[in-house]
Amino acid sequence: MFVAASEVYPPGRGRHAGSGRFRPEPMVNDTGPDEPATCEAIAPSAGRGREAALVLLLVVLSAGLALYRTGDRDLFTAHEGRAARVARHMLESDTWPSGKPSPWLVPQFSCDALPDLAYQKPPLYYWAVAGASAVCGKVTNLTVRLPSAVSLVVLVVVILVFGVGRVGELGGALGRSIREFRQEVRRTDEEEAEEEPSETDEPEGS
Repeated sequence: MFVAASEVYPPGRGRHAGSGRFRPEPMVNDTGPDEPATCEAIAPSAGRGREAALVLLLVVLSAGLALYRTGDRDLFTAHEGRAARVARHMLESDTWPSGKPSPWLVPQFSCDALPDLAYQKPPLYYWAVAGASAVCGKVTNLTVRLPSAVSLVVLVVVILVFGVGRVGELGGALGRSIREFRQEVRRTDEEEAEEEPSETDEPEGS
């Protein structure tokens, strides 16, 4: 009894069209939802897990470096001292003179100084210091430096998530900016040198 080839090998499966050679069928993942996934399905998830672990490790490392003994050191720069004083005025805004704008609206170094010296900008950093100090109850060395430390951690996360593939491009842009800045400074210095009279030049009629 002979069986037709079309019954043994359905069209498109098991045989090359028009030839008598056997073609093995491709392996198909017929596993159900309750069966373990194949290696092809595990590999991408494992890669994503390693990337997430690396990002988490770098974030923890940067946070540790940024926050290490942050509150133990005294305020030793003028900017830190100014931020602490402005934040203290914000927390004590109830006693602020009525004729002056609110320290929360306009960060101010002093209520007695002239506006050019009293008003501080940009306000975001001072608001952040005052907010951290309000949570802790008072202005401390830690609350003054905490916004900068948090900004460093956020910058690391942004670079890892969005900028890893563009490090070369960003580096090239930074290098071009530095070169253009130096050229502009050099050109300005040359123009100023040309405009200044020479010391050896004597006034006419002498």
